[in-house]
This record gives sequence, structure tokens and C-alpha cells, in this order.
Amino acid sequence: MPSRVLVVDDSANVRNALRLHLERRGLVVDDAVDGIDAIEKASAACPRLIVLDLSMPRMTGLDAAPRLRQICPDVPIILHTIHADLIRRGPSLPVGITEVVGKNENLMDRILELLQQN
Repeated sequence: MPSRVLVVDDSANVRNALRLHLERRGLVVDDAVDGIDAIEKASAACPRLIVLDLSMPRMTGLDAAPRLRQICPDVPIILHTIHADLIRRGPSLPVGITEVVGKNENLMDRILELLQQN
């Protein structure tokens, strides 16, 4: 059975690009437009991995991550953001986040690595 990935980003272009790349690798992709939508979708079908944008309307990635962690406790959550360097400077990762990947970094490689590990 193919792995399911939840892509959460308010940009349709980002969601569609990630969907295209992930589906080419045989993964099933669900998407959400913000944190509230992500919580609803993760509750309905817990994915094997979540890619979460930081800045979104209604509920940010940082606000959604702890709730997503409760719903899917063993699922890696990648925070995908242009502010990766700033977040990495903190004393620890934000609650619920497994890893931070910058928008200018290779997200696909990291997704595939995490899926192989879990």
C-alpha cells in the first residue's frame, strides 16, 4: 500500500507542485489549506508524514503542529518554511515538529528519507 503524505500550505502552487513530485514517486497525497483543514484531514486519515507550512491564515503551522502530534503521535512533521534558519536558532524545535526544512532546501529528499525511516 502506498504511503500517504499530507501537504499543508495556503499556496495552491506549492501544494500542486509537491503533489506532482510525490505522486510521481508512488505516494498518495492529501492536501490542506491551513492548520484547521490539516487537523480535520489528519483526524479522518492519519498520514505517514505531514509537510506543514509555517504562515497560513486561520491557523499557522506552529499552532497546528501540537494538535497534529496528538492526532498522529508517531508521524513525522516537517515544517517547510522560508524562516528555517531563524527557527533552527532557537533552543529546540517547536512543539510537534520533527524537522525544519527551508523552502530553498531539498524537501523531496528529506521526505523520502523520513518515509524510509518510519
